[in-house]
Amino acid sequence: MSPHAVSRRKFLGYVGTALGGYAILRPNVAGATSDLEGSDQQDAFAGVLDHIDAGTLYVAEPTSGSLVAVVTNSATEVWREGEVDPTVFGPGDEIYALGHWDDSDFAAAYVTTLYRDVEAFVKSRNDGTLQTTKGTLELAPSAEPIEDPQVGLEARPLSELSPGDHVFVAGRLDGATGNLVAVRIGVYVN
Repeated sequence: MSPHAVSRRKFLGYVGTALGGYAILRPNVAGATSDLEGSDQQDAFAGVLDHIDAGTLYVAEPTSGSLVAVVTNSATEVWREGEVDPTVFGPGDEIYALGHWDDSDFAAAYVTTLYRDVEAFVKSRNDGTLQTTKGTLELAPSAEPIEDPQVGLEARPLSELSPGDHVFVAGRLDGATGNLVAVRIGVYVN
């Protein structure tokens, strides 16, 4: 077994932990997870997208910076905010993939964006952009409010976010701007 091997269950656990328990990964087509379900062990790979060429994502390996070819095909499951095509990714995007190593290439069965949790206070708002105590936050067109009464999060309409709000955000880094793009956002109730 490869030293990079990780079960799908463990992968989803890592992602769930990274997202504070908000599972925002979902299959794009019913039954599309068959490649992942056929084997409980998958290799995992993460890095920063350099470029895409003919369906192959060239991703910089985090420690060395060398490019790894993450090969996709029609059976590869791709997910990013409801989009299901590898071309939705752009240079600088953080990519996470499950699959297996084929020599120096990575054959991907599943590819997604790496999502991050951020807690911050809103300082100001300009339409779909929030200035927060943690930097600039853009609201994705598909962004949705989230709630979790156990931790005091309420799902407030995004149009009502205002200065002083203490927010929890699940989002991705925009490779082009370096800003966090929120896909889920909740407001802590005082």
